[in-house]
Amino acid sequence: MTIRADFNVIDSAVLSGYQRPVLNQLADDYAAMLGAGENTVATRLTVYRQAAVWLIIGGYGALIAWLAVR
Repeated sequence: MTIRADFNVIDSAVLSGYQRPVLNQLADDYAAMLGAGENTVATRLTVYRQAAVWLIIGGYGALIAWLAVR
């Protein structure tokens, strides 16, 4: 499984060109930036959780097979 990392940054060159008041435009850019990063982190956590579940299931399966052969 692979995950593409989508993290955005606020470009300081673009930020310096904003008209005053900068805070409203900065808040909009920051909110848009967080959406992409939040989705990437959520996807990574889901993949790690699924990997852990499959690892545990495989361990139990190997234990059952080992006990059945023994």
